[in-house]
Amino acid sequence: MESVLAYKLKEIGCQTSVKDVLHEVSQIKASLVVSNGEEQIIRTELRGEANMAFVASGTTAPPRVLENRTSHLECSVMCY
Repeated sequence: MESVLAYKLKEIGCQTSVKDVLHEVSQIKASLVVSNGEEQIIRTELRGEANMAFVASGTTAPPRVLENRTSHLECSVMCY
């Protein structure tokens, strides 16, 4: 799998090594935040060449806010 990514990174002109790109991708973190009864999963900013892994694979990075829904805890309190 890394060799395919290496090929794709080279194909798009990325000079960064696969190891470094994957390390930067591994630094992406997400946290669940509940505010005003809504749950949001928010990820950290992309650092360095992390986005190149998504570009090379033909996708885009996930949005900063991954979900926005009513909190089950808040709903259970409000609904009963």
